[in-house]
Amino acid sequence: MLIIKIVVIKMKKMKFKGHKASPVETVAWSPDSQILASGASDSTARLWNREGKSIKVLEVPEFEVKYLTWSSEGMLATAGQKMIRLWDSNGNTIKDFDANVNDKLAWSPDGKMIASNTIDHKINIWNVDGSHIKELVGHTSFVNGFGWSLDGNIFVTASEDAKIRLWDPNGWNEIKVLSEHYESYTCLAWAPNGQNFAVGSWTYKNKLIRIYNRDGESTQTLEGGQDKVMALDWSKNGKWIASGSSDKTVLIFKPDGTQLEKIKIGKAVTGVSISPDNQLLAVSCWEDKIYVFDLSELKD
Repeated sequence: MLIIKIVVIKMKKMKFKGHKASPVETVAWSPDSQILASGASDSTARLWNREGKSIKVLEVPEFEVKYLTWSSEGMLATAGQKMIRLWDSNGNTIKDFDANVNDKLAWSPDGKMIASNTIDHKINIWNVDGSHIKELVGHTSFVNGFGWSLDGNIFVTASEDAKIRLWDPNGWNEIKVLSEHYESYTCLAWAPNGQNFAVGSWTYKNKLIRIYNRDGESTQTLEGGQDKVMALDWSKNGKWIASGSSDKTVLIFKPDGTQLEKIKIGKAVTGVSISPDNQLLAVSCWEDKIYVFDLSELKD
């Protein structure tokens, strides 16, 4: 039974093209759901409207744009070549600074701080003016997922070292280490109410998504037969979790573990982003285009 309305790919609004023969590595919707940002290895980030028209090309000379994310205030941050660059919603550069960033970023809920990972397994916390706040240490492998709870009172890091760490941003003390499940964690997404978070994982035996509450208790697993989970997003209505995998699929789950849809993508998935109005799902993959799917007929 077809639940999600997937318009044939020849419809322009469903296939955003413009990156130059380079894999698109990341996608993110703006807070008002009107602009989709994408970053690629062609040294550009691009801004698109909902119909797939390229609004602006953000040139990042000699930088591979590995990740990008919007703040709640509509500021865009991009990561590449160890730099963090900040842009306004019109694509104008605000600031850039050397952050020794590897390939991921996360904004604080109030848009005043930004977190970045490093190649040597650490997390750095920054003010938006580029001043350094704190370096978080403890993980022994790549930290691929991290982020604040909605109220800003908990910060979570998930690593390939099979550990999840909970931190108190008021002083940045470590609260708890979760290590009961031997899983290599690849990504993380908070529920919009800030009460739960989901982590994607990969091991030889288990390739799944696990949901924890904010106290660090595992409450649910989502299993859909995917290979390595590369990207997660939790819809703002709280009803859906999108999971992108290296096996060229995107799965959509309910938080109770019910699988609603499986979408086949032509290449390994690198990013997923559900628009804040819960209407569109953007998918980036190892291809020079972005696929956008209509969620309006997705059943609860």
